[in-house]
Amino acid sequence: MNDAPRPDLFETMDVRRGPVHTPWWRRRLTWALVAAAALIVLAAWAWRLSAPGVAQVARSEVWLGTVTRGPFVVQVQAAGKLVPAESRWVAAPASGIVEARYVEPGQAVALGAPLLKLSNPQVANAAQGLPLIPL
Repeated sequence: MNDAPRPDLFETMDVRRGPVHTPWWRRRLTWALVAAAALIVLAAWAWRLSAPGVAQVARSEVWLGTVTRGPFVVQVQAAGKLVPAESRWVAAPASGIVEARYVEPGQAVALGAPLLKLSNPQVANAAQGLPLIPL
């Protein structure tokens, strides 16, 4: 065998160079930019946290009043079927035709006040002694 020392491949193929260093001012500039970006992010986060959580409204735009107990009336315009919460039927002793309406819907009514004027030709004829006329 050949006892000759083997040459180092790195020495024969390429020139060995030392590590590449960036200039000192470029390293400081990089760190300064990173620090500035971090400060901007922290400042934006702190500003968002310090913003007031409650909306501010001018006093002239607010209606002030005293809370009272009573009905809560809300006016709504919508299409559909209106169903009353409570219905009452007004009964008459005999059937008839409505000739006059004395009270409008929603109007207050006193006890014993007439609501409608009904007429029935059969009842009127029977009261006068005339023969009954079929309806």
